[in-house]
Amino acid sequence: GFFGAHEPSKLSERVGQWLDGYMPSGGGADPAVVTAAVAAGGAGSGMGEAVLDQPSIPLFWTPIEIQTIIGKGEDAVLQLCKLDWTGYYKEPHSTPMFKDLVSRSKCGGSNRRMQKLSEYLAEMEAAGEEAHEPSALVFHESRVGSTLVANMFGTTPESIVFSESAPPAKVLLHCTGCPRPKQIELFRKLAIAMGRSAFHKRSFFKFQSATVLHMDVALDAFPDAPWATSMC
Repeated sequence: GFFGAHEPSKLSERVGQWLDGYMPSGGGADPAVVTAAVAAGGAGSGMGEAVLDQPSIPLFWTPIEIQTIIGKGEDAVLQLCKLDWTGYYKEPHSTPMFKDLVSRSKCGGSNRRMQKLSEYLAEMEAAGEEAHEPSALVFHESRVGSTLVANMFGTTPESIVFSESAPPAKVLLHCTGCPRPKQIELFRKLAIAMGRSAFHKRSFFKFQSATVLHMDVALDAFPDAPWATSMC
């Protein structure tokens, strides 16, 4: 549904519901405690030690960029990197944007590779890996608290969070010559590819503000995904 400026409490209530439903089983954290801790500065407030266990997340390849998305049937090409997801969930405020996480993870040299999207998805299918659809989609204007929302999602180690990541925005904004059905299909395949993880159980996407005008593509790709929009 749509949660805008006329109902400012609704977005926070929805986030609280999501967190309540997605906390790790057994001794899970109170969403209100997590919210307060993230707002106060994440790990600096002692949240990690007091609220959640801190498992180490194994390194795995995650799409960080997408190339060749021309609407003439060409196969999209992914750039992949092994990201520091352990450091992210322990201190989500220290890398609030996806580009910050990419930078901290030193995605270059041996820690970067290219692969066709079709091959990446075929690997998932051949391995019998479950295709995780997004657990929630967050659209917003600038300066409305959306990064805090993403940080709250990021405090649970079983959640993988893409806060203004480049690949989805490129599909929404720069899919040159893409017929709408192809754009929707590409967005769906990309989001599922980005959520590939043997550790994480759910994925969240917080998009750049410029994508709001194209949010219908994302919603058509995942019609059953919970979503929220926050605007001034």
